[in-house]
Amino acid sequence: MLIVIKIGTDSVIGNIPKIVKDAVAIKDLGHDVIIVSSGAVGMGRAANPSLGSTPVEKQILASIGQIGLIKRYQFEFTSHNYFVGQILMTKKDVESRMEIDNLTNMISEMLARKNIIPVVNENDSIALRSLMFTDNDEIAGTLASIMNADKLIILTNVDGVYDDFSSPNRKVLDKILYTDETNIGDAKSNMGRGGMQSKVKTARKLAKLGISTTICNVLVENVMARVVMGENIGTTFIPARDTKADKLRRHLAFDAGVNVYGEIIINDRLWQTIQNSSTIFSILPVGITSFTGTFQKNDLIAIKTEDKTLIGYGLARYSSDALSNVIGKQNEKPFMRYEYIAIF
Repeated sequence: MLIVIKIGTDSVIGNIPKIVKDAVAIKDLGHDVIIVSSGAVGMGRAANPSLGSTPVEKQILASIGQIGLIKRYQFEFTSHNYFVGQILMTKKDVESRMEIDNLTNMISEMLARKNIIPVVNENDSIALRSLMFTDNDEIAGTLASIMNADKLIILTNVDGVYDDFSSPNRKVLDKILYTDETNIGDAKSNMGRGGMQSKVKTARKLAKLGISTTICNVLVENVMARVVMGENIGTTFIPARDTKADKLRRHLAFDAGVNVYGEIIINDRLWQTIQNSSTIFSILPVGITSFTGTFQKNDLIAIKTEDKTLIGYGLARYSSDALSNVIGKQNEKPFMRYEYIAIF
């Protein structure tokens, strides 16, 4: 199996030896591991407490702290005869099929060598706000989706998802079905950008794509291997059956609601065809009744039915200006090609 491990800033500081030991235990079971680790800004601040919290100062802290973070991982993994492969990402690295293929092929080559552990973080030191992920929960979810991972484990400083975090009688929910949309109370990270709601959002998205997520406490003994072996620790999101979607379609579906530049309304005839079709399909202008938004080629577009029900997402093959000239017409080039469409 391929397991993605995400560790937040609060969980990383002081726990890297344990994290590495637990990750090696998963490798010893014969599984592949990708680590998504926060902590660069936190480590940078520990070394340079005089720096403030302006955007530029945080970038400086990230550039300083990332060196210490990756060195610590390297030191610990080397003692177990593993190398560390550092990967620093921005959203630009997953914007197109070519970029996704480049990223996934490189990670796959790392994993194939069996003695390299990919350690991923956002490239906080140079990323523009428009190219930043919401947090590392989103990065972990994105990697799990495009790498077709079997499981995501999110390590935190709490025991899982609580039924009511504010209540003194709160209890950990051991399982949440992919269809459960119950609101979850938040336990905000002290040092990072993410909170429990972000983790739950990622877990729910992955569950709908057929990927299980467990949110659990980093301090539990041998927690990763025990979760992988099926022990009931923390909160596990029970997934739908694997949709068998390819990596780009999984990424489109995971990115639902983020960076959407417009929407198209398809007619009932096309919607019926999509529902009844067992073959691949593209969306032609003749099947589009209207659209909203201003977009360019390769922008992410929502797909809705005539009653405004959201049914999926796709990448535009040409701009909104070009679509306005051909909408509703026959014998025109596809507005969305089948390989760039994700229907729920």
